[in-house]
Amino acid sequence: MNGDEGTNGGVEASEVAQRGAPVAPPPVGGAVGLVVDLAAMVRFYSRLPMPLLAAADDPARPPPFGRAIRMLPWASLLVAAPTAATLAAATPTALPSLVVAALALA
Repeated sequence: MNGDEGTNGGVEASEVAQRGAPVAPPPVGGAVGLVVDLAAMVRFYSRLPMPLLAAADDPARPPPFGRAIRMLPWASLLVAAPTAATLAAATPTALPSLVVAALALA
């Protein structure tokens, strides 16, 4: 084995891409990377449409979980916040609990 072979056993990256193997998007750093990862996790765990925020952002591909998992708590907070706010606002009213639950789910 000589020094110019990579970790993939000497197979060039272009050959791997031609075979249809998934190619990971390049990481985006800083605050932009956090927002891109947040959008990817919201897009993956819900049906909310999120805008494309980077050149490598692909809505059809699952997010890179090794990097994007750091934004999962924030993504779940974004997804659940409208339901929680509706439930919190409708609970103290005189509405029956079945109506409150229906409003929260809607």
